[in-house]
Amino acid sequence: MINTYLSTYKNNFKNNQIEYIFTFLIYLLPFSIITFSFINIYKVPYSYILLIVLSIQLIVGYKFSELKIDKSQLILFFISINCLIISYVFNDNYSFIPVIGVLIRMVTVLLASLFQINIKLLFSSLINSIPYYLIPTLFCDKLNFFESISTNSNNLAASLISIILFIFLIKSKYKNLKISSLNYLKIILPAFLVLILTESRSVLVSLFLSFMLVGFISQFKYFISNLKIKISFIRVLFSTLIASVLILTSIFSLNTSGNYLSRYYFLNNNSNSGINEFEAVSSDLKRYYLFTYSVSDILQNPFFGNGAGNDQKVFSKIKEFTNFNNQRKTLHNVYLTISYQFGIPLLIFLILFIRKSIFINFKNDRTNILKVMIFFYVFLGLFNDIFAKNYFILILILISLKYKYREMS
Repeated sequence: MINTYLSTYKNNFKNNQIEYIFTFLIYLLPFSIITFSFINIYKVPYSYILLIVLSIQLIVGYKFSELKIDKSQLILFFISINCLIISYVFNDNYSFIPVIGVLIRMVTVLLASLFQINIKLLFSSLINSIPYYLIPTLFCDKLNFFESISTNSNNLAASLISIILFIFLIKSKYKNLKISSLNYLKIILPAFLVLILTESRSVLVSLFLSFMLVGFISQFKYFISNLKIKISFIRVLFSTLIASVLILTSIFSLNTSGNYLSRYYFLNNNSNSGINEFEAVSSDLKRYYLFTYSVSDILQNPFFGNGAGNDQKVFSKIKEFTNFNNQRKTLHNVYLTISYQFGIPLLIFLILFIRKSIFINFKNDRTNILKVMIFFYVFLGLFNDIFAKNYFILILILISLKYKYREMS
């Protein structure tokens, strides 16, 4: 009887358990972006949940799982951890929390790369989760329906685009996975609504640049070999431009709040916005000064950084803006944040670790959609601390998981 129970448990574990757990995490992602200011605990500890889930899976089911460790990934992991520890030891640190944050995310990605799961349930769950992103959209800054409930517009837009890109990445890898016309509508309509209502400059710019860059690189290689222009390049070019025009036109036409893109009233002649030109571009100037002052400090301590949590010192050094308050903020640039706190070596090895985690499963699948996804995050990292964001870690985990296609029972 015991043997029968263990055999049943083994089959259930291998066929269902981990797939359904990740399904839950996929559906949880859009709601983890919502914050509630009227209660003390108002953020879902998403990254911690991911780590706990993978740890339990490893402890409970290691006998029944096909666990394989990539040696080069493991080496990059330990080198990065050593860089992190050395930086912390050699600096006067403000907080240990950034160290824990980097460590948790690296361990989570490493653990994810050990497991192999069925992709079919995961694929359908990704598609079905798309409409749920309209719920946190109701609480974004532009609509402002509820003062005590809010959603970070950049995180919301980046989360949705990340999931959509991953859907098409998986579809390109597994030809048996199809998307119906209804599901295409389920993907495209929420995507347009979220991009219009969030007005995330970083996401819009990163998405546009990634598509255009991959398209031009692909066309350039093809033109060198064949001296022709690909029809697919023309389609992608016009589709990207038309989608961009539709989104930007909708943003400038519908927004009257003065937030985000349409605050640049001089672009759409909205003279009633009540915002002068300097106020409209002030946040862009602040980011410029954050960049210049951060780079200056990084160059002074390029190897060990300036200490965990000490990136906040940059704000007090900016003389051009005196209205920076004492509230702790981010540098809005993942490369600056990591280099400033822990040094350039950690940034390099961390990028190599992430790259290896991606190409464990996709080393022979250098499709254009994978390139778009990679460039999207490369550009997005210039505007956000994406390594600390839930959507980036979830996508890294989903990419790191080893997949197999089988019909669901």
